[in-house]
Amino acid sequence: MLLRLCGLAMLAAWLAVAEAASATPPTHTVHRILFVGDSLAHGVSAHMQIMLAPQGREWRNATVEPHVFTGGGVIRRPGQDLLTVLEGRLPQPEPPVDIVILMAGVNDVGMPIGGGTFYGEAWQEAYVDRMRTMIAAAGDRGLPVFWVGTPVLGHRLFAETFESHIRPVQYAFLGRGDSGATLIDLFKLTAVDGAYAEFRDFGSGTPERFRANDGIHFSPNGYRLLAGHILDRMEADLSMRLRPGPDWSVLEE
Repeated sequence: MLLRLCGLAMLAAWLAVAEAASATPPTHTVHRILFVGDSLAHGVSAHMQIMLAPQGREWRNATVEPHVFTGGGVIRRPGQDLLTVLEGRLPQPEPPVDIVILMAGVNDVGMPIGGGTFYGEAWQEAYVDRMRTMIAAAGDRGLPVFWVGTPVLGHRLFAETFESHIRPVQYAFLGRGDSGATLIDLFKLTAVDGAYAEFRDFGSGTPERFRANDGIHFSPNGYRLLAGHILDRMEADLSMRLRPGPDWSVLEE
């Protein structure tokens, strides 16, 4: 009789634990985020990893895996082919990738692709095809893809051409429902009163350095602002799209 009571007590305890466990939503908190892009992506990915540290945001212990190249772009150049990186890394089963972020475009100014005149119809078609192929390398594997738009530029050799020719092509494609990627726009975030600015107020009441002095890159404060904005957008999107399961990550409540 005593043994039977002990057995029943153990069964009741086990059922209570099982019920509590089933009522608790899964909180797999380790993500591997593949971040592929140019030198801007280098700064953003580094600060994103800091924000995802154990004492950071909800996605604790997440790992950002950067594959970034100074001078890299959507258009292939010797030794800096972002598509080759994607096609080489994504099939590797370990460690698995959960999310892909792409960020490139500034260095495509003055780069030929597709024949014909610079930024003409053939150039644009070849450029969009290249973007589509890069996105599909991840999207065809069922991975969420985010394309981070280029911030407002202040470099005289890049800004006008980029705004006139490359950003419109990128945004027109990414704005379509079938692009396969979610656009995270940084233009409005990085423009101060609608224009490029080297300094901005981060809340202290005193303007602090926001951009590097090259008109393209950022100060540490600037990169933190970008990284936080990107994470906010990803969290908002993926909280509705992530698939629960032992091999997938979900957001903590």
